Amino acid sequence: MLLSILLITVVPLVYLVTRRVEVLFFASALSGFGFAGIELSYMQSILTYAGPGRAAQYQSLHSLLLGVRGVLAPLVGVPLMHALGYPRVFMLAFLVMAVGAMMQWAATKREIPLRPQ
Repeated sequence: MLLSILLITVVPLVYLVTRRVEVLFFASALSGFGFAGIELSYMQSILTYAGPGRAAQYQSLHSLLLGVRGVLAPLVGVPLMHALGYPRVFMLAFLVMAVGAMMQWAATKREIPLRPQ
């Protein structure tokens, strides 16, 4: 899960530094691998981190936050792009995503006891 998040975190940096459309293929590949990895691993992460009988709560929280992000990001991102310029917005996106990746890493550092199957 963390590797997938790190792949997606690099995408705004690629957008920030690229000057040629061909480099966007690299960003697209990073995004594709990252989101595919999240799709394949997020349910296992939920089952690992959720206590017994709480997986549905974790899943619903994940869906809620994903929906809120999907609705708010375009509404906030476009005005920010006009106000700050795209380089600053891409750097801000990278910083926010990097903080999220560090939080994910810190959460995975805790030892999670294996539950009997």
